[in-house]
Amino acid sequence: MDSYQPIKSKVLTRRALIDLYADDVILANIEMTMFSADSTDQQTKDNKSGFELYSDRMARHSDHLEYRPNGTMKLFPKKNTPVVNFKQLRELLMSKDLNRNNEIDWIDSKVFRFLDGADIQGWHTCFTSFPRSGNTMLRR
Repeated sequence: MDSYQPIKSKVLTRRALIDLYADDVILANIEMTMFSADSTDQQTKDNKSGFELYSDRMARHSDHLEYRPNGTMKLFPKKNTPVVNFKQLRELLMSKDLNRNNEIDWIDSKVFRFLDGADIQGWHTCFTSFPRSGNTMLRR
């Protein structure tokens, strides 16, 4: 028997719960440590259960964050949100011309950017990380 089987099962179960939550099928508490499929658990003004749908969470945050959810729960930049074009950023990061470094000064400025929504069909993006690998820069 695979000694990692209990860990795999736990990870897969959590991933499935998060997927159901992101699809607005189940509720989760704010820490996402407890889930509920019972719609009567949903937090309201009179019911302070702490359980909410993903769409509730996004609606609560979207007023002060620089993104907005659409009907499919995907996040998109708001009208005045700073954006970056994926193809231009990729070309810049792959460039060996050190004189272009000033074009990415915004990465250190705490002004995060969203992809501009241009079609990147055909591109598969994988993000793996280890400490001190530059993952914070990549996420920005």
